[in-house]
Amino acid sequence: MAHLIARTGNELTIEVKVTKDGSLLEAEDAIQNACNEVELLATEKALKNFDTDGSPPSNGGANGRLSQPPQFEFRGDFKSTYIILF
Repeated sequence: MAHLIARTGNELTIEVKVTKDGSLLEAEDAIQNACNEVELLATEKALKNFDTDGSPPSNGGANGRLSQPPQFEFRGDFKSTYIILF
């Protein structure tokens, strides 16, 4: 399970524990799952940088493809730290 340990400015520190029991294949699967949890948590926190009013994302009421690609403004550098403990 991934846990947010600290958020300082544009940096996140996320801790994740990986169980190394079983075969090498099982260990690789556990590592991949842990990395996916870290990615999900970091993405969730990063998306909050783009949120302006708390409303769900929308494409302006249009159906299908957007006529122009969305323009995003990122506030500063986003850095994350991965700590995997065995």
